[in-house]
Amino acid sequence: MALAQFPQMNGIVSRGRIMLRDSVDIFLQVATSGGAELSGLKIANADKKSVLEIAREAEERVARIRARRDQQVERTKSLLDRVPHRLLGRMMRILSYLIYDLDLDLSRFGVVKDEFGTAMVTNAGVFGISAALGPIVPFSRTPMVVLMGQVEDRVVAENGRPVVKPMMTLGVTLDHRFMDGYHGGEMARICCAYVENPDREDVVAPRAFAGDGVSILGEEGDARTEKRAAHRGDGGYGRSAASGRGRPDAADRGLAP
Repeated sequence: MALAQFPQMNGIVSRGRIMLRDSVDIFLQVATSGGAELSGLKIANADKKSVLEIAREAEERVARIRARRDQQVERTKSLLDRVPHRLLGRMMRILSYLIYDLDLDLSRFGVVKDEFGTAMVTNAGVFGISAALGPIVPFSRTPMVVLMGQVEDRVVAENGRPVVKPMMTLGVTLDHRFMDGYHGGEMARICCAYVENPDREDVVAPRAFAGDGVSILGEEGDARTEKRAAHRGDGGYGRSAASGRGRPDAADRGLAP
């Protein structure tokens, strides 16, 4: 919901430019073999599904992955298992270049296109961790990593009185090339408001912000000001490295080296 409200966060850095994805996809990390291995699954078009739909899809796919019955995951693992450990990092960088920069489809080799989507989510709470932060993984081209802490009883103030309530901490790592503090704060507000009252329909409306322009460094290093992609509707579609389609102003956004 929050990512759909701020589409400039749903991007990929390709050849020094920000290209916007056409869908909001979430990658959920899955521990297998008693935690000895880490796998995962992608929830496509997550912004168009309800929480219950996402939960059911995740539950079904997690069961298949842990039973080693997910054909795509097993095919990808088989490919990576054949690569010597010392070469694995280099191979992942090469695959990232081929998929995102050259826009090649390597699915016939067991490599899923844009496998990690817009955000990677993992539950650190199952290991008894209250709060944690994860690093941005460069080869995944994912601008957001979310770590869920364990649910704990904490004392909070309610109507001026201390009460005990179940609380959970989310640790979020963001790629600052895609967003600033205003967007991060608004996304956090939307997330908290939805958790507090899932039936509300007005939680996605962004609050007014005076500084609606954003300064971007162009290819020659010149600073220019553009309206944020979320608030523009004047056409100018760029090509998306993830799917071959594009979103407004995607091709016009240069990045500083």
